[in-house]
Amino acid sequence: MLNEETWTKAWRCIWENQPVAITLPPDVQQMVAAMLASGRYESEEEVLRDALRALVEQDEDLDAVREALAEWKDGDPGMPLAEAFEAIRSRADAKGST
Repeated sequence: MLNEETWTKAWRCIWENQPVAITLPPDVQQMVAAMLASGRYESEEEVLRDALRALVEQDEDLDAVREALAEWKDGDPGMPLAEAFEAIRSRADAKGST
Protein backbone atom coordinates (compact mmCIF):
# COMPACT_ATOMS: atom_id res chain seq x y z
CA MET A 1 0.00 0.00 0.00
CA LEU A 2 1.32 3.43 -0.90
CA ASN A 3 1.65 6.03 1.81
CA GLU A 4 0.41 9.60 1.50
CA GLU A 5 3.86 11.00 0.65
CA THR A 6 4.28 8.55 -2.24
CA TRP A 7 0.81 9.35 -3.58
CA THR A 8 1.51 13.07 -3.33
CA LYS A 9 4.76 12.71 -5.29
CA ALA A 10 3.08 10.55 -7.92
CA TRP A 11 0.18 12.97 -8.42
CA ARG A 12 2.59 15.91 -8.59
CA CYS A 13 4.50 14.16 -11.38
CA ILE A 14 1.27 13.39 -13.20
CA TRP A 15 -0.05 16.92 -12.75
CA GLU A 16 3.22 18.40 -14.01
CA ASN A 17 3.34 15.81 -16.83
CA GLN A 18 6.60 14.33 -15.59
CA PRO A 19 7.59 10.67 -15.79
CA VAL A 20 6.92 8.64 -12.66
CA ALA A 21 9.48 6.04 -11.60
CA ILE A 22 7.93 2.90 -10.16
CA THR A 23 9.22 -0.50 -9.14
CA LEU A 24 7.10 -3.37 -10.37
CA PRO A 25 6.92 -6.69 -8.55
CA PRO A 26 8.72 -9.55 -10.34
CA ASP A 27 5.49 -11.18 -11.55
CA VAL A 28 4.33 -7.92 -13.14
CA GLN A 29 7.79 -7.39 -14.67
CA GLN A 30 7.48 -10.84 -16.25
CA MET A 31 4.07 -9.99 -17.69
CA VAL A 32 5.39 -6.74 -19.14
CA ALA A 33 8.41 -8.54 -20.59
CA ALA A 34 6.12 -11.15 -22.19
CA MET A 35 4.00 -8.43 -23.78
CA LEU A 36 7.13 -6.75 -25.15
CA ALA A 37 8.44 -10.08 -26.46
CA SER A 38 5.16 -10.61 -28.31
CA GLY A 39 6.03 -7.66 -30.51
CA ARG A 40 2.70 -5.97 -29.88
CA TYR A 41 4.30 -3.24 -27.79
CA GLU A 42 7.47 -1.24 -28.24
CA SER A 43 7.93 0.01 -24.68
CA GLU A 44 6.98 -0.65 -21.09
CA GLU A 45 5.05 2.60 -21.13
CA GLU A 46 2.83 1.35 -23.97
CA VAL A 47 2.09 -1.87 -22.08
CA LEU A 48 1.16 -0.02 -18.90
CA ARG A 49 -0.85 2.63 -20.76
CA ASP A 50 -2.89 -0.07 -22.52
CA ALA A 51 -3.36 -2.00 -19.28
CA LEU A 52 -4.59 1.09 -17.44
CA ARG A 53 -6.94 2.01 -20.28
CA ALA A 54 -8.37 -1.52 -20.20
CA LEU A 55 -8.80 -1.29 -16.43
CA VAL A 56 -10.63 2.03 -16.73
CA GLU A 57 -12.87 0.58 -19.45
CA GLN A 58 -13.57 -2.49 -17.31
CA ASP A 59 -14.49 -0.28 -14.36
CA GLU A 60 -16.80 1.82 -16.56
CA ASP A 61 -18.48 -1.34 -17.89
CA LEU A 62 -18.94 -2.68 -14.37
CA ASP A 63 -20.45 0.63 -13.25
CA ALA A 64 -22.86 0.49 -16.20
CA VAL A 65 -23.92 -3.04 -15.28
CA ARG A 66 -24.44 -2.03 -11.66
CA GLU A 67 -26.50 0.97 -12.73
CA ALA A 68 -28.62 -1.17 -15.06
CA LEU A 69 -29.23 -3.71 -12.29
CA ALA A 70 -30.24 -0.97 -9.88
CA GLU A 71 -32.66 0.45 -12.46
CA TRP A 72 -34.08 -3.01 -13.10
CA LYS A 73 -34.56 -3.60 -9.38
CA ASP A 74 -36.38 -0.24 -9.20
CA GLY A 75 -38.83 -1.45 -11.86
CA ASP A 76 -37.28 -0.22 -15.11
CA PRO A 77 -38.06 -2.90 -17.73
CA GLY A 78 -34.90 -2.05 -19.66
CA MET A 79 -34.69 -2.54 -23.39
CA PRO A 80 -35.56 -5.51 -25.58
CA LEU A 81 -32.74 -8.03 -25.94
CA ALA A 82 -32.40 -7.51 -29.70
CA GLU A 83 -31.99 -3.76 -29.13
CA ALA A 84 -29.40 -4.40 -26.42
CA PHE A 85 -27.37 -6.65 -28.73
CA GLU A 86 -27.52 -4.04 -31.48
CA ALA A 87 -26.23 -1.40 -29.07
CA ILE A 88 -23.36 -3.69 -28.09
CA ARG A 89 -22.53 -4.42 -31.73
CA SER A 90 -22.58 -0.72 -32.57
CA ARG A 91 -20.25 0.04 -29.69
CA ALA A 92 -17.86 -2.73 -30.76
CA ASP A 93 -17.93 -1.49 -34.37
CA ALA A 94 -17.18 2.07 -33.22
CA LYS A 95 -14.20 0.85 -31.18
CA GLY A 96 -12.92 -1.18 -34.09
CA SER A 97 -12.95 1.81 -36.42
CA THR A 98 -10.88 4.08 -34.14
